[in-house]
Amino acid sequence: QQLQAEWAASRAQVSQLAAGHRAPRVLFVLSNAANQARIAGAGTAADAMIGYAGAVNALGDTQGYKMLSPEAAIAAAPDVILATTQGVEASGGVDGLLKLPGLAQTPAGQHRRVVVLETMELLGFGPRVPKALATLARGLHAPAGTGRPA
Repeated sequence: QQLQAEWAASRAQVSQLAAGHRAPRVLFVLSNAANQARIAGAGTAADAMIGYAGAVNALGDTQGYKMLSPEAAIAAAPDVILATTQGVEASGGVDGLLKLPGLAQTPAGQHRRVVVLETMELLGFGPRVPKALATLARGLHAPAGTGRPA
């Protein structure tokens, strides 16, 4: 019952945060290898969290996890890049992440709009999911120009 109450409170917070503006387009970068990003399309835990947070998966027409080409990143035109703490650390920080081909040329890259959450908190769908959802929504719906939202 406590988890259900926390989930309902998080969903209400998302509704409040998302009101009055266009849903942000989000590109989730799971990891990178050989200077190429792996992203999450439809049917993934990241896609579900993006939707629950009142945002749109910029690559929602792609199924599953795929390698991202620079051209696809630019065409996706995300407002925000969502990444895991572990992925950002492996990339050498936000600066390293934004050096992945194509990411710097996106609106998110140009404005350094990167939201970072711990992998299992974001994707694990365990008892921390209400807290993760609230944190994610605050980051995704933060006004542009406020720096790194999370």
